Amino acid sequence: MESSASKNFVINEEIYKVLLESASEGMIVVDKSGIIQLVNKKAGDMFGYKRGTLIGKPVEVLMPTTIRKMHVNYRDSFYDDPSQRPMGTGRYLVGLRENGDEFPIEVSLTPIHTDGKTLVMAFITDITARRIAEEKAKLHEQQLLQADKMATLGILVSGVAHEINNPTGFILLNGKIFSRMWDDLQPILEQHYDENGDFMLAGMPYTRANEKIGQLINGVSEGAERIRKIVKSLKDFARQDAGDLNERVNLNSVIETGMIILNNLIKKSTDHFTVDAQENLPDIRGNSQQLEQVLINLVTNACQALPGPDSGLSVSTSYAPENETVKLIVKDDGGGISEENLKRIMDPFFTTKQSIGGTGLGLSICYNIITNHGGTMAFESTPGKGTRVTVALPLKKVEATS
Repeated sequence: MESSASKNFVINEEIYKVLLESASEGMIVVDKSGIIQLVNKKAGDMFGYKRGTLIGKPVEVLMPTTIRKMHVNYRDSFYDDPSQRPMGTGRYLVGLRENGDEFPIEVSLTPIHTDGKTLVMAFITDITARRIAEEKAKLHEQQLLQADKMATLGILVSGVAHEINNPTGFILLNGKIFSRMWDDLQPILEQHYDENGDFMLAGMPYTRANEKIGQLINGVSEGAERIRKIVKSLKDFARQDAGDLNERVNLNSVIETGMIILNNLIKKSTDHFTVDAQENLPDIRGNSQQLEQVLINLVTNACQALPGPDSGLSVSTSYAPENETVKLIVKDDGGGISEENLKRIMDPFFTTKQSIGGTGLGLSICYNIITNHGGTMAFESTPGKGTRVTVALPLKKVEATS
């Protein structure tokens, strides 16, 4: 006859099995040698195995090969002080599915003392969804910081640009006057040189000054022109008025118009230029002139990044119905952007092209335009392989007008 104690044990074992199988976390029991002794259904599904195939295997089969040897040391150190603890505190752990896919996990370890030996029960959680949410939140935070930076700088430069513009105008005007004066003086100075030989002018011999002074005057004018260009870009950047954003705009038409302006630059830059415009692309609500400015800036940057005409450049459009966005993509096979520079690419005044007149405001202005349209602008780049810029704009269809 079966004792009551025996009945209680059977009931407890059945409850244990139910709890094990209904757990929302994956559970794996491992012995001191790292051999899997027990796996619940959740863990089997998580790693893509049939549970029976995992029993008797080393637990390291569930980890990327790069950390398996390291894990053996961790396992030994756990048995030196077996206690309940999270694994990999402060960093992401990675699991390996049977099909070779890696995914982020959290693991908590609990020792089980039974029959004179110690086993380890690992509670495993797939945190892929959380990781994606964290990345989205981080990106959103970066976008908010960027927007705040742009707004602050816009307030600052709107008050400064006018003050810079006035003296710059004087420099440009006086530079032209000095240039004409020097042109008029040179015949007189040449005659004096022919009659009296070399003489001192501005602290240097005339023969040397004759070469330098014209260059110096031109340098002043060129510097002032560069200041004027920066101030103009600043004013464009700081302009608070987003303009009329209620036009019916088709990005394919924006490309057609922009290509007319960019035609010569593209021909000089590459022999491999393509346009892939999606047919029947939906219209969006926005400002065609501003979006054309974005296109011109992105394509110009791409052309400047190309090492020679054998490198390719492409412009394409597409529609993503799942989130109702229209995309403009500019891709080049140029030198790419370093990871350090990529983080600062849209910072005002940051430029790697100062030697060719870059002001570092072009992409900042583009960012403002796209943000005003409710869109996003993302950069992907690999040094030595090229850059891909994706502009995504919300559909916001414009109703047809009679």
